[in-house]
Amino acid sequence: MRVAYVMHADPGTVAPDDTFDRWPTAGRTVAALAATGAVEVVGVASTNGAAVDLVRDGARWCFVRPDGRLDRRVGWTVAGRVAALRPDVVHVNGIVAALATLALRLRCGRRPRLVVQHHGELPPRRRRTRWAQRWAERGVDGYLFTGAAGQARAWRDAGVIRRRTPTFEVLESSADVIAPPPGEARRATSTVGDPAVLWVGRMSAGKDPLACLRIFEALLAVRPLATLTMVFGAAGGNPAIEAQVREEAAHVGSNGAVRLVGGVPHGEIGAWFGAADVVISTSHHEGSGYSVIEALHCGCPVALSTIDSHRSIGGELAALFDVGDVAGGVQAVCRALTVERSAIAADAEQRLSWSAVAAQLLAAYGATDHSPPTSTGGSHTGRGG
Repeated sequence: MRVAYVMHADPGTVAPDDTFDRWPTAGRTVAALAATGAVEVVGVASTNGAAVDLVRDGARWCFVRPDGRLDRRVGWTVAGRVAALRPDVVHVNGIVAALATLALRLRCGRRPRLVVQHHGELPPRRRRTRWAQRWAERGVDGYLFTGAAGQARAWRDAGVIRRRTPTFEVLESSADVIAPPPGEARRATSTVGDPAVLWVGRMSAGKDPLACLRIFEALLAVRPLATLTMVFGAAGGNPAIEAQVREEAAHVGSNGAVRLVGGVPHGEIGAWFGAADVVISTSHHEGSGYSVIEALHCGCPVALSTIDSHRSIGGELAALFDVGDVAGGVQAVCRALTVERSAIAADAEQRLSWSAVAAQLLAAYGATDHSPPTSTGGSHTGRGG
């Protein structure tokens, strides 16, 4: 089986050498598929640099330069390169790339199975955009979601994904983060507190850092020595929300109870997970939740808002609480603190590894077909929606 793993949109704004640094998940996913030996996989991406073929981590990549802005949006040149590979499966990243998905089906014909992976996008509000996506959906054989049963519901309700089109449970990413021992990590990050709580995300309404502050303030009533560290970058953040967080953080607990670190180099994030006693996520929605995956790989207990992707990623060892529920959040943090780090790390290695990602993808590739809808089991969540 030959698989074309296709990336449109944002990667097309950078040179090939920069793509793997800015979107490391893409390179690691293709490498994990190649490492199985079960498929021949080729990554195909648009670029603003020269067209080039290269090998990265044992996997082949083709970078294609679109012919102008319109071609970048439609993806006709990229689709032509994919068609020339004669793939059995075309894996498209991003539901919102409707025109590019149509171009792939038109240029590749009906022979390859075409699957589209969700990366956190929300259904479009504009009628014209939704209409285009419905047309693109006619050429799609399956969709990949983290937390498929729930995440796909909004797209079905919007009429973008038809009831008969199958969805598959596929983890969006694994992680390569390594945490030093807790004592060493605490010294490296100057972390104190009992417990030391960590929040990692963007200062945005969807991540809801203000809810995290409210939960932490309530936690202090039962754990007065607790501290909260908030790690966040500037990209994708809302300056107004960040200003409000800074203002409210200054009045929570004693001096130094809340520490706003800002951004840290990704190569150092493992130390912050190693230093934390518990990681909390207050998100309202996530495509998956990279920071949660990284935390679990580091053996860090997690208290997570009850959203579909968190349920899927967290598994049985995560402590869940309703979105915005302060009392429930405090209880979840306290429950999370009772889970052994070794058990969390072992569970993550089994469920959230790159080999697990590859296995889920292979199952989805093999299950998609052009036959009439039938009921199936396994990782397939069913055609009924």
